[in-house]
Amino acid sequence: MPAEIAKPRTPYGCRIVSVGSYLPERVVPVAEAAAQYGVDPEWVLKRTQVAERHFAADDETLSQMVVEASKIALERAGVAPDELDLILLGTSTAEYQCPGSATIVQDALGATGAGALDIGAACTGWLAGVNMAAAMIEAGRAETVLVTGAEIVSRLLGPDDVSAGLLMADGAGAVVLQRSAPEESGIGPAVIHAEGQYAELVTAVRVHPEHGRPIFTMSGQETYTVAVRSLVDVTREVLELAGMELDDIDLFVYHQANGRILRAVADRLQLPEEKTVSVVQKTGNTSAASIPIALDDAYASGRLVPGQKVLMAAIGAGFVTAGASAEWG
Repeated sequence: MPAEIAKPRTPYGCRIVSVGSYLPERVVPVAEAAAQYGVDPEWVLKRTQVAERHFAADDETLSQMVVEASKIALERAGVAPDELDLILLGTSTAEYQCPGSATIVQDALGATGAGALDIGAACTGWLAGVNMAAAMIEAGRAETVLVTGAEIVSRLLGPDDVSAGLLMADGAGAVVLQRSAPEESGIGPAVIHAEGQYAELVTAVRVHPEHGRPIFTMSGQETYTVAVRSLVDVTREVLELAGMELDDIDLFVYHQANGRILRAVADRLQLPEEKTVSVVQKTGNTSAASIPIALDDAYASGRLVPGQKVLMAAIGAGFVTAGASAEWG
């Protein structure tokens, strides 16, 4: 008998009812990126598993991408924009330092009754948003929440940082969360941790002293070590809190950092390939958008169906780690 996801003791339950995603039209093959940084494309593909990425057009904005992903999620959920109580947007690449891009999305969607705010937790921003939205719904402070994640990292890539330059990409994803009866809650235990001692491993400097513009930098090997350890640990923690075993989970959906990290996490946890979702080959690392993009890909291919138990985990600059279990649909 499969283990049941532990239900929170709250006045209400919460469930994820739909997902949507958006990738820009421009596709950057691995050969193009490798030539730019002077490395062998076969080496890049073998090390990262990234075969291609999507970059936003010059006139494309972050909020436009979020709106496209959100429209899909809302339509699939049968939810009108004016039914939303809250819009959360995980991003590190908002159009402005102020205001947040979530407010631009709120207006563009016509979500007249919704509050809107950005979450700055880097690659963990979307999953942190899911955790916060679930808490709001379970406490009775919201009924329907749109949680989005999006990045345009391509505009922050410098000419010297190969680690970031060969991995990072653009995209957006969204899910709709709704209130349910406590006994029908689909969101299980969720955790968020921070390890600020590693904050300088991944940074985006607003005005780079050499290039005069924002530049994204990453210490590749150190980031790899922390990421693998943290994703393995948070997976085990969420399972323990849920009273579940690895075999009880139908799909493991991790932040799509790079193929090397995904392989290492799967190897250490001994996860079968058919239970893991990887889209990094065709999307690269889309930061806060990567998990909802991966979920949408699994949904489109028929791998993600109602009733499945899903474990999601992410690690992002800061370092901020989050994990959550959910019963889909």
